[in-house]
Amino acid sequence: MDSNTRRSRRGARAACIRCEVVWRRGIPVGRNGAGRALHVIVEKRLGPTYATPGEKVTADELRRLGCSDALVAYLAPSPAHMALKHPREWFWTDRKWFKGASREVTDEIARFAGGFFCELPLEEQAAMMGIRIVHAPGVRFNSGRGLWQSAAGNGISIEELGLEISLRPGERGSSYEGRGLTAFWFMLSKTFEDMNGYWLGYEPTKRQRYQPGPDYARMVLASVDAVLADPKGIHRRHREYLQTLWRGLELRDVTDWIEIVGGSFIRRYHEHCYSVGANGQGGHPDLTISGSELRFVEVKGKDRMHANQASWIVDIAEPLGLDVTVLKVG
Repeated sequence: MDSNTRRSRRGARAACIRCEVVWRRGIPVGRNGAGRALHVIVEKRLGPTYATPGEKVTADELRRLGCSDALVAYLAPSPAHMALKHPREWFWTDRKWFKGASREVTDEIARFAGGFFCELPLEEQAAMMGIRIVHAPGVRFNSGRGLWQSAAGNGISIEELGLEISLRPGERGSSYEGRGLTAFWFMLSKTFEDMNGYWLGYEPTKRQRYQPGPDYARMVLASVDAVLADPKGIHRRHREYLQTLWRGLELRDVTDWIEIVGGSFIRRYHEHCYSVGANGQGGHPDLTISGSELRFVEVKGKDRMHANQASWIVDIAEPLGLDVTVLKVG
């Protein structure tokens, strides 16, 4: 593919994000009492999830859509109960999110939604996200379940193999998914509370979630700068609190991550999240690689992308112009 084609595709992708709806189609899901076919409009949007109003639907509205009694009973068990997910969001929700639902119920949800993103072939997922798939050979390591053979002949995880394959001369990287970001966020949360007297992500009353915008983002950035200036000191002051929450994470995870991505990226990342209300914690790609540019790589064997990984690409990577690829091993 030449550079002009790539640019035109990225331009089309950006246009899709602005209009929020990539395409829609009516899906017949049955017939009503009059024998007329019922259709649900499916919106497979690639717009940011934070730009979608958190609408809820009632049991009566679900029935009008043509949902079965079993599906209504699961999603909205009482007249006052509203479904946690709007039908427009069902496609972008992993099947396993619907905890306790029978296979029949989740199959019906899939029929309404036109399937689930997480169950599409990896190639189709990548095409929807507008990202490349890079294929690389890999050999299973016989003596360890789930391990792959490294260049040195040792057994390593598929993420570690992905890093070994992806690193170019002069680059460094991490294969720990979003561990560094997660550990940094806990330090940031405690620092924000120390500086402002209330929890990160909330208003001063502590009773309601924060209102995204530049004012709140500036407060967060002040705390980001404090962590960047002295991560070891903050860890020392709040060691017991952090070790309880980190659960296996270490200060090194934070300091290594800061060195790899750099302070300017960390500021830009958090400014974006708290300005628009994006959730930057879940769905982070497996690999973070830094050299002449910052790259993110999701490593896959036979598995596919999950909904939160799609959200990270659309909510974080696209607005910030980050380079994201999928490495398929095997």
